[in-house]
This record gives sequence, C-alpha cells and structure tokens, in this order.
Amino acid sequence: FWLFRLVDAEWLVKTLALFLIGVGIYQLRSDGNGQRVSALWALPAGGFGGLVGTLFGTGGPFYVAYLHGRQLDKVAFRATFSTIFLLDGANRIVSYALAGFLNERFFGILLWLAPTMALGVFVGRHLHADISQKTFRRGISILLLLSGSILLFK
Repeated sequence: FWLFRLVDAEWLVKTLALFLIGVGIYQLRSDGNGQRVSALWALPAGGFGGLVGTLFGTGGPFYVAYLHGRQLDKVAFRATFSTIFLLDGANRIVSYALAGFLNERFFGILLWLAPTMALGVFVGRHLHADISQKTFRRGISILLLLSGSILLFK
C-alpha cells in the first residue's frame, strides 16, 4: 500500500492511538451533553474508517467515534455498528477470497470460531439490555481510551 511507503507504519499507529485517546477523553468529559455531530460527518468517518481498516484490519474506532458523536441510543448504536461490521467483514472475505488470499484452512477456522462469535453476541445482548444509556456511553468512551493507550505503549 502506497501510504506505508510514504509514512512510517509506527507513526501511523501512534497517530491512531492519540486519536483514540483524544476521542475517549472528549467523550468521557462531554458525557453525552455535548453538541450532536452532524450526519455530514458520515463521509469522512467512513472514509477514514475504510482507510484505517485497510491499513490495520479494522476501521471500528472511526465508526465508534462517529456513532457516539451522533448520540444514538444504545440499541440504534449497536444495530448500526453491527451492520457496518457485518458488511465490512463480508466485503473483506469476498474480496480476499477472489484475490486468492484465503484458503480452505481459513474457512475451517472461521467455522470453528462461529460458536464463540455466537456466544459473544448472546452475552453482549444480555449485558446490553441490563445497562443504562449513560453506562453504555461511558463504557464506549473507556474502551476507546484503553484501546488508544494500548496502541500507544505497544
């Protein structure tokens, strides 16, 4: 990928880490009381999410930051985020398979891990139902902050 030739990969990781930490802190401080992010931010958030997804394997942090900024309720947030990841993952699998990057072993591992994924969805659904909107928003912010910190000091 051309960006890796122009910019040091470690610098990209540290920049992503600082972005995550900054968004996590901002969202913890605003606690949902800040100004709602415009829907127009969907294009740059999706673009950066796609770029970061290509570079690092997931654009999730940008999607999370955008959806969090839209102040969606936890049900809409989870449904939207799940749909984005489903479509993104399906697109990657099809693209990688057509390009010859995936083999039978990969699909075997995918099938082997499917029950773990189903268990995660089940547990997540029940935890999600039992927490308040405020706790959900705070948890998302803390996860962004922790993810950024782990990347920064990795």
